[in-house]
Amino acid sequence: MVRTLLWMIDIDDVLEKDDRDKRQMLQDTLKEATQPVDEFITELLKRIQALRRRPSAPTRVSMEMDL
Repeated sequence: MVRTLLWMIDIDDVLEKDDRDKRQMLQDTLKEATQPVDEFITELLKRIQALRRRPSAPTRVSMEMDL
């Protein structure tokens, strides 16, 4: 059985942090995950960075992770 968890992450909160703190904040948020989250966090940070470049970017992003 696959269990899917969904986290809501406020992009503005992430963007206010420096790169190291962004990663730590996301690791703390995803601490309940039962699988490694490094690749997931890397992809999420890439998506957030891409959104930042868009003029009317949303302030929240959600991604699902199968556990």
